[in-house]
Amino acid sequence: MLALWGRRLVGDTLLIARAALTGTENPTAMQETVEPVFTELMAAHARRMESLGLSS
Repeated sequence: MLALWGRRLVGDTLLIARAALTGTENPTAMQETVEPVFTELMAAHARRMESLGLSS
């Protein structure tokens, strides 16, 4: 249950951040800039979950 909650929390946060990008003047350029950050955030989260023994 903890693994599911952690994934949902991170997933919801990323969805909110992506939704905020749609309000920018050039969402495509902003997405290209921010997407690598999202990828690293998801990878770091996966590493933390795995270190807790909560990998998917």
